Amino acid sequence: MKTSAIASTLIALLGFAAAAPAPEPEPSPEPAVAKRAPYNVFIGEHSNWGGRNELLTLNTAVCHTLGNGWPGIITAFGPDAPVVCTIFDRPGCTGSQFHGITNPGYSNLNAIGWNDRISSFRCV
Repeated sequence: MKTSAIASTLIALLGFAAAAPAPEPEPSPEPAVAKRAPYNVFIGEHSNWGGRNELLTLNTAVCHTLGNGWPGIITAFGPDAPVVCTIFDRPGCTGSQFHGITNPGYSNLNAIGWNDRISSFRCV
């Protein structure tokens, strides 16, 4: 009888073990670097988008040093929504900066003291 009591106990315990829920899978870790999504910035040589203009398609969270004759001549700067841009007066996103430019941007950077000063920018 002892053998049947032990066997019954083991069978009952195995039933409880089989009924236990499976452990929750661990969530996948977040990537260390935010996803870089494309966006546009419209830049202009003169106020109210006059003169030479260019639409730049870029990736977020990357410093963009201006080329193609643009450093130091931009008077209008307008990013797509919902990005927020910081402009810098030196290449490589260094030097003095102005943060918080959102869509529609500025059609005249004189309003914030940044006419003809932008050399680089970063948007997130």
